[in-house]
Amino acid sequence: MKPKNLDDKNQNKIKLKKLGDELLEYVEPTKEELKITKNYADNLISRLKKTLPKDVEVILAGSTARGTQVKGSFDIDIFLLFPKILNEREMENKAVNLSKKIIDEKIGETYIIKYAEHPYIKLTNKMYKITADLVPAFKINNANEMGSAVDRTQLHNKFILSHLKPNQKNDVRLLKYFLKKHNIYGAEAKIHSFSGYECELLIYFYGNFYNVVKGLSEIKPNTVIDIKNNRFIEDETKDEYLKKFNSNFIIIDPTDSNRNVAASVYPESLAKIIFITRNLLENPTKDNFLNSNKNFKFNIDKVVNKFGLKIQLISMEVPDISEDTLWPQIAKLSDRIKAELIQYNFNPILTAVDIKNNIAIILLVFENNKLSVNIIKGPSIFINQGSKEFYKKHTKSGFVFIKDTNLYAIEKSKFLTPSEVIKFMIKEHKFVIPNSKKNAKISLLEFEELSKDYKKRIESMLKNKLL
Repeated sequence: MKPKNLDDKNQNKIKLKKLGDELLEYVEPTKEELKITKNYADNLISRLKKTLPKDVEVILAGSTARGTQVKGSFDIDIFLLFPKILNEREMENKAVNLSKKIIDEKIGETYIIKYAEHPYIKLTNKMYKITADLVPAFKINNANEMGSAVDRTQLHNKFILSHLKPNQKNDVRLLKYFLKKHNIYGAEAKIHSFSGYECELLIYFYGNFYNVVKGLSEIKPNTVIDIKNNRFIEDETKDEYLKKFNSNFIIIDPTDSNRNVAASVYPESLAKIIFITRNLLENPTKDNFLNSNKNFKFNIDKVVNKFGLKIQLISMEVPDISEDTLWPQIAKLSDRIKAELIQYNFNPILTAVDIKNNIAIILLVFENNKLSVNIIKGPSIFINQGSKEFYKKHTKSGFVFIKDTNLYAIEKSKFLTPSEVIKFMIKEHKFVIPNSKKNAKISLLEFEELSKDYKKRIESMLKNKLL
């Protein structure tokens, strides 16, 4: 007779597979969507081939090329593969200038130039509601020939097209949709989670959506997945990979052994995927898949009053540059502010960042935002010179005592509230963001004076952090 918990697991496996079949209507593109996207991509590629030199190869890449796009997604990636005889700047200029020539305003096409490792054209067609990235790169045969990370995409294309089975494409779509619903889909600096390519590799490695959910729910620290050889690395090379990539979750790129595909996944995102996959396995319901519990009304005023939280908001003008450049800068600034606050014994229990319309906001949530004294831990009394120096430094402005074998000092706080620390940082010009205007506006806002719009942004930021 089978143990009851084994029966429960088998039942939940059946339920989850059935749920996946039911949810295909949410993720599988319609025939009409696929037709529109394919025809438009073919048209763009045809126009580019007529405009670009004959030795430039034009290929469709990304999820549209690999058949793993989610329903409602009309994003196209087209790569212009130049021969490596050109230098990088020459290649970039040629690609951008020639790509501009195919833009047809008569059918509703517009474009902007975006910047990643290379400048590229982001084309928008309002008629079809399609966006297309026209990305220049060098044509390569393997990672050793690579000039920049962009060049690697053509290798990803080849690997997925030759290894992912047709019946696994909907599994990829389910995984993407599941992650998206839980706000952990996307490798960009704003999200730092699972990329589309990573989702494809996980489905290839584990076999199907259910196995990925089960596999991720059991992930342990220091996991190294070797996609190319279809194994978890547990031999003597494991420590080498852990040291090389400085990460405790590694997916070795099958096209480039020097790259960790999971490098974009922050520890917070990894912890979240472990938690939500465990939950889905134990309770394979539509609500748990779609994260429907997030549909509740989240009211920041009620939360603040209920828990007695203190909230500070820093609002600042930021330059109009690439989000992948700007987000890390704001995240680093947020870390600097937190470190400065901790130095003065104000430790935010939660921080969050948001950027919209060239205004960045940094949210700081405190349990308490008032302080009268600092308690400073000093060295052990057994450290002769260190304890002497600590005593000499602190005995004048406070008083020093021994607890266990360590010296401690109590001093009056330099700053009595987090607001004072932040105002000091603003005054000392510690809020520097590269490429910012000299007179960029920086404001410190107390919760009581926040507008409805600011409160809505806070609600959205905090809601995304909730499980």
